Amino acid sequence: MASDKKGKIWYATENGSIGFIKKNKVTHLSNVLNQKIAINCFLFKNNNIYLGTAGQGIWWASLEEEKLSFKKIKGEKNLYSNNIYQMIFDNEDNLWVGTERGVDRIEINLINQITDVFHFGRNDGFLGIETCLNAISKDIEGNLWFGAIYGLTKYEPGETDKTSVKPEIHFENIEIAYQTLDSINPDVWAKNNNVLQLTPEQTELSFNYKTIDLDHPNDIEYRYKLNNTAWSPWSSEKKQNLAGLAYGAHSFSAQSRNYRWEESEPITFKIFIDSPIYKKLWFQLATLGIILLILTIITLLYIRKVKLKNKEEREKLQMQNHLLSLEQKALRLQMNPHFIFNVLNGIKAMGTSNPSKMNSTINTFATLLRETLYNSRKDNITLDQEMKTLKHYIEVEKLMANKPFEYTISIDSEFDPEEVLIPPMLIQPFVENAIRHGILKGNRDGKLKVFFDTNEEFLHCKILDNGMGIFQSQKTKTKTDHQSMALTVTRERLESISGKDALQIKEILNEDSSVEGTEISFKIPLLTDY
Repeated sequence: MASDKKGKIWYATENGSIGFIKKNKVTHLSNVLNQKIAINCFLFKNNNIYLGTAGQGIWWASLEEEKLSFKKIKGEKNLYSNNIYQMIFDNEDNLWVGTERGVDRIEINLINQITDVFHFGRNDGFLGIETCLNAISKDIEGNLWFGAIYGLTKYEPGETDKTSVKPEIHFENIEIAYQTLDSINPDVWAKNNNVLQLTPEQTELSFNYKTIDLDHPNDIEYRYKLNNTAWSPWSSEKKQNLAGLAYGAHSFSAQSRNYRWEESEPITFKIFIDSPIYKKLWFQLATLGIILLILTIITLLYIRKVKLKNKEEREKLQMQNHLLSLEQKALRLQMNPHFIFNVLNGIKAMGTSNPSKMNSTINTFATLLRETLYNSRKDNITLDQEMKTLKHYIEVEKLMANKPFEYTISIDSEFDPEEVLIPPMLIQPFVENAIRHGILKGNRDGKLKVFFDTNEEFLHCKILDNGMGIFQSQKTKTKTDHQSMALTVTRERLESISGKDALQIKEILNEDSSVEGTEISFKIPLLTDY
């Protein structure tokens, strides 16, 4: 119990409740700390009330508040014990507390935050050690009296001439892979700034360090850092285990501070963990060089193999092209024997009935034979020459046909026909097929159209007839070796020039889906003679 300046008699209980008596009226404030802890002592200072608890330190609240709101006294430094047995303010407004470990002088600021703590135990002259509950007083001279289990201790305020010694820290031991390093003195090694060389397997290290303080051996704290990282928090741990360190250079630093928080000079131990051989630059470069050499050899061998294969395929293709060229030339040199036989018989018949028509037919047929022989020796002729040859061929067919038909050969191009090149005898087999198996077998007056046009990349050709339709004609005709061979070789020529599906054949249908004729179209890359 204690009284304040206003005459209130305050009391505290072991279950954390407080209250006061004024004018014979009891005001009970129940559990003001919201914790089931005993309140051992309390005192008043500057309209503040301070509570000392059993295990939870010191709490304070302002008496000017209508409702007391207690806050714990904290600061950068901590009390040596939170079991508060006695409290008193000296003439310098320092708060003295007695605990089971001795007494602490606490410097607090205006907002009741701890700025510094001075501890007094057996080594500092306080022989009583554990203090007694509320056995504390201050006399008129400002001396403090502390009651302890082993007697009464008096404190006389005054200047102290005791100077604190700055702590020193030393390496005591170093373990590498859980084996003590006995070959060197780690403290001397660190002071000489030497670097300890380790193998790639030695990546687990332990550092032991220590600071000696005879007066306050249990109040020494330590911190450490590895390389350029931040310092660890202060703690009483004086051994650090480092496992799985990376290869390369490392520096381990440690520092200590005493009970007055005076810090020692840091000490540093340097090590270098060698890299395994596969991590070394020269080994990596050598391995890379070997890999590149192997890849180069494999690539060269593969390229040689591909070249040999391409050479074989090229020779094979050249042979096939040569045979195809010979076959095409042979095909160009020969004309359908049946066609020649019919032309000669027709000319013979004209000799008695129509001599003038016979002369025209002979001239046209002779021109056709001459052009066929001339063009067959060339790989390409002009489009103009091809159109003339087609015209002569169609004229001969027209003279020998048993029914009349009309034909047109036209071109729509910005190029002159004499400038555009085309393989010889490429169109004649399709024209022959259109006349013989389309127009001559149809029931209508025959019409044949051959149309050329160009763009920037291709020469297009269309052959249209109004015959019975190619698919119906194929059902009724008997293929000759010449005609079948001519169409097959021509199709292959087109595919070799323009690719697969270069040739398109379709029937022309009327609105009632009846067949009006056949359309043959293809394109070849545009080739000019300039």
